[in-house]
Amino acid sequence: MIILNSPANPTGAVYPRRFLEAVAALAVENDLHVLSDEVYEKILFDGAQHVSIASLGGGIAERTVTVNSVSKTHAMTGWRIGYALLPGGLAKRVIGIQELSTSAPCAVSQRAALAALTGNQSHVAAMTDSYAARRGFLCDRVAAIPGLEAVPPKGTFYCLVSIRGLRGRVFGGSTVNNADDFARVAQEVAGVRVLSGVPFGAPEHIRVSFAVSSHALEEGMARLERLIVNGE
Repeated sequence: MIILNSPANPTGAVYPRRFLEAVAALAVENDLHVLSDEVYEKILFDGAQHVSIASLGGGIAERTVTVNSVSKTHAMTGWRIGYALLPGGLAKRVIGIQELSTSAPCAVSQRAALAALTGNQSHVAAMTDSYAARRGFLCDRVAAIPGLEAVPPKGTFYCLVSIRGLRGRVFGGSTVNNADDFARVAQEVAGVRVLSGVPFGAPEHIRVSFAVSSHALEEGMARLERLIVNGE
């Protein structure tokens, strides 16, 4: 099985059509299934376009499992509603397992999800515009702080920030050797929570979320700057 996540967490990368066409051809040629996680499909920046690999034809749809949810696009994380589109035979087997493990989400959540998916979608554009503004602010602040670097994400509401320039520095009596060290120091010394990139296979990066208020983002980046520049 090939597992895809586009737009991707934690990098914010969005795979272009030509890349997905190559993956689809590879999967069909080698009789592989594809699991495509597309939960951030509506949160896109700089003209990036989301392409669902199952839409590319050539036999890829019948071997693709597309996973989505209302958590990100409609800010309904607490409702715990996800959904998947599967080929018929596989769908029957997955439903058989799912019914025995989780039964079903509550009716209230299902009705709310139906309204989110079929109702007016203007809130999605408004939310993405707000994310775009905070993304721009975050990338500008990262670029201005010595020791930090980032590639602006094309989608999602995360930015993967390199801390390579901070390796060997001492903050609050602790030496930063990797992202785990910096994430701990950022929380304990500066009171800012970032996620270490170590679990993502990126030990020299942290993941910063801009799915917070503008005020919280401004305060958090100001604290990180004081920590890195002044050691406080």
